[in-house]
Parts: sequence; structure tokens; C-alpha cells
Amino acid sequence: MKYCIVILAAAATSGLGLAVESPAYNVLPQCSSKASTPCQCPVGTQYLECVTVGVIGAHISDVGSLMNDFYNISWQLGAKPYKTKGPDNEVGSVRSVRYPLVPTGIEDVDERLVARRVAPDGSFTMAFEQVQASIPYPNGTGVFAGWWGSISGIAATGDETIVTWTNWACETAHIRNFAGFHEISFKNATDILAAQGKVRGTNVSPSSAQSF
Repeated sequence: MKYCIVILAAAATSGLGLAVESPAYNVLPQCSSKASTPCQCPVGTQYLECVTVGVIGAHISDVGSLMNDFYNISWQLGAKPYKTKGPDNEVGSVRSVRYPLVPTGIEDVDERLVARRVAPDGSFTMAFEQVQASIPYPNGTGVFAGWWGSISGIAATGDETIVTWTNWACETAHIRNFAGFHEISFKNATDILAAQGKVRGTNVSPSSAQSF
């Protein structure tokens, strides 16, 4: 199945807020899991946002079983929670993860599941947020003042799933390349499903829009 770039562009701009005029800074909502984007960050930190959209040539149920599991995130560059609190995939559960970041060092973050839905056709949405109000950079040069994200999958055909991954964050300078992380993780997920013999449709490589 062939996909027009318009599909990806429309999906990207619907979640990112880059293609529309932004309201004045002083009327932006404070950033949170419920705030619209763009949003207002704490003083001393900068706002960033990224949305990545791609097509995985596998059935929505297979994509969802891999990418819509809050505790099983090994497809994200081998990430793995070292501690969990609450049942997997239950809203309010928390995973603790250490992400290696250059040049600030290891980011030790607690992430809370704030929403998870699965439609009758298998389409899914999962949303999560940083629990801590502020996490100092290990090298002392700044802080992570909050980050939020969502991953969703839409059943396109029997063997294709449109996946959208969005992150927005408040931090000192722009030290995280969400687009690169998303796109490599998309490839990992596709490779895992292919190795299991579940990729029978057409893959469309992910594309990202990032606000810095």
C-alpha cells in the first residue's frame, strides 16, 4: 500500500503545533500532560517538542503488543525499567528508567502512565509523564523541568499500522534529540516484528518535525 506524504504531514502538524500561529507567550498554559502545545515552561528552561510519524507493515494487534506496553520498552534502544510500581499498563503505574545522555550524564527519571486506551479495532494510545517536578543534570549544568509524551497506533489496513510518537519537554538548553531517538526506536520495533515474521505489509520510514 502506498502512502502520500500528506498523511504524515497532517498527522505531524496535528500534534506539534508548528504549522499554526502560536498564541502570545504570556497566555500559554503551563506545561503538563493535559496542557495543549506549545506550552509555558518554568523560568530558566526552554520548550521543545517533537513528533515522529511512520508506518509499520504489521497488523495493529502485533504493533500494539510491542509498542503499547508501558513496562516493556526494550524496543526503545534497549531501555529497561530498573524499578516499577503498580501493575503493568494500569494508569498511575510508574517505571524508573536510566537514560544515557551526552554530555549531561545519566538521566534517572520516574515516568508515570497517565492514559492508555485500546479501540475495538486494536488502535491504541498511551500517554506518560515525568513524575519529578525537576531533575538536576548530573553534570550540574541545568535541569529537566518536566517531559511528557504519547505513542499511538492507527489501524490503516490489515497489514499496516500508522504510528505517531510525540514528546514535549522543558529543560535547560536542548540537550535531547527526540527525533533521532524516535526514528532509531521505530526501526528497532520494525526489526523486532520482522524477525518474528509479523511484517507482511509495507513499511514507511519515520519522519520527524522538531521545534528546535
